[in-house]
Amino acid sequence: MKKILTCIASALLVVGVIGTPQATDAQTPLQVIWKTKMKFGSAASSIDGTGAITINSVNNTRSVTGEAFDFGGNWSRGKFQLVGEPKAFVIVTLPSSFTLTNNAGTFSIEVTDITMSRTNPIKLSKAGKKTVFIGGKVNITTNQKARTYKNGGFIIDADYL
Repeated sequence: MKKILTCIASALLVVGVIGTPQATDAQTPLQVIWKTKMKFGSAASSIDGTGAITINSVNNTRSVTGEAFDFGGNWSRGKFQLVGEPKAFVIVTLPSSFTLTNNAGTFSIEVTDITMSRTNPIKLSKAGKKTVFIGGKVNITTNQKARTYKNGGFIIDADYL
């Protein structure tokens, strides 16, 4: 017997950015500009075991594994842009996990294995920009309630090297 779960999750971003120029430098402030939310689509859980939906940050693929059943829906990797000093190197730090809740905040689902499409340090272009994609994994438990999970987010910390 299957227990139906609708898992539409968007990773909403709260951005924490610190650019630390040297006292004698007039360095351009570093910005993180959010472009696209990370969405996992829809799936159903099973009483037979757990499952997961994974979004790959590099190649924008989606996989549904374990005892979860894929119902498609809208899904995509997240996207943000770094804007700062031309040709500067930036270190980006992401959390290892965060929690999404339904609108009422009574049910939650955990997003783990958060990754980005680039490796640190990230070099900004001649124009001082670089696009970075975000991926992650939603872990679906056997007791997961059928809800839309979209409230929550995490902090991206970005600093000049």
